[in-house]
Amino acid sequence: QGKRVLVLSYAKNLCASLERGLDKLLGGEARKRIKVSTVDSLARRVLVATGAAERDCKPLGDQDLLKLLQQHVARTGSKVKMPFLRLEWDRVVKLQGIFDWQSYSQAERSGRSQALGESGRREVWAVLGPFLEGLAKQEQASYAHLRAMAASSLVQKGVPSSLQFDAVIVDELQDLTPPALRLIAGLA
Repeated sequence: QGKRVLVLSYAKNLCASLERGLDKLLGGEARKRIKVSTVDSLARRVLVATGAAERDCKPLGDQDLLKLLQQHVARTGSKVKMPFLRLEWDRVVKLQGIFDWQSYSQAERSGRSQALGESGRREVWAVLGPFLEGLAKQEQASYAHLRAMAASSLVQKGVPSSLQFDAVIVDELQDLTPPALRLIAGLA
């Protein structure tokens, strides 16, 4: 009764189907209190609502990011091999929502086949750090980084009234990455 509910999913098609079903089942005020969204759309709304982004930005897909990373590596002449950088990006930087050297230097790297000491991490960050800075200057980011930025924005600035919900229902919670989970937890 009178409570606001957020329903989250990764799948746009599922969100559209849920919207249609709720429209058929509910009307008026009850329907207005239920918001259906993808996790990524929520992240983008959080960034705008908290003032962390001036306008809605479209995240880059994995293939576009990989292409940009390959171009960046070619320009830098780095000795770090692209297959290693890609896995480091996917399994450490992107997965953990890392933006800076401090976070990367302390990041958990379990499951990575090659151990990296500080010098190895510095060599990798010499490529990935400027890559992330370049993306930021162009107002581009991966989906995972948008989620991490949104979660950080909620912690720093609080939850805007437009994004306050009494309950959050999440489809396929087990499939969410740590940045997505931090974003959802930040709404609580």
